Amino acid sequence: MVYYRSTGAVKQRLNNQIKTWLASIINQPFTRQVKLFTRPGDVNMSLQLKSKIWFEKENRKVFGDGPWDILKRIERTGSMRQAAAEINMSYSQAWQLIKMVEQNLGFPVLEKKAGGLGGGHSTLTPQAAELIASYSAFRTEADKTLNKLYMKHLLPLAGKQN
Repeated sequence: MVYYRSTGAVKQRLNNQIKTWLASIINQPFTRQVKLFTRPGDVNMSLQLKSKIWFEKENRKVFGDGPWDILKRIERTGSMRQAAAEINMSYSQAWQLIKMVEQNLGFPVLEKKAGGLGGGHSTLTPQAAELIASYSAFRTEADKTLNKLYMKHLLPLAGKQN
């Protein structure tokens, strides 16, 4: 992190750089859309806040929005195949993702029942269910905080670009 003593000229230059930066990104994609914000009375605004959060351990991605999404779908559908199909992911890709998550977390996330009459079934382990619930609450709170920061710091500048 860089710290500096701010003078009027530095603040003005920084504000101009931020305005230029915002103008350059207004219609460019980010990694994940959180929400579209407009001020009261605005009909359409193209600036969107997007974010992507994940957790790493020893420089390896352990868990984030992708695994969270597939596990929520498996919990709802009871089927890895159906959950993968909903997001246009192959069954083998979903399997690889689940194996990677289990290896990196150090515990199983699925209890699997092999196919047969009526097909197979997958359910979340108790640890995975707790992780999904905690990550959902974390993600909701993180989104709200990011939204507040966006409204406080960037939305006023975006309005000056019109």
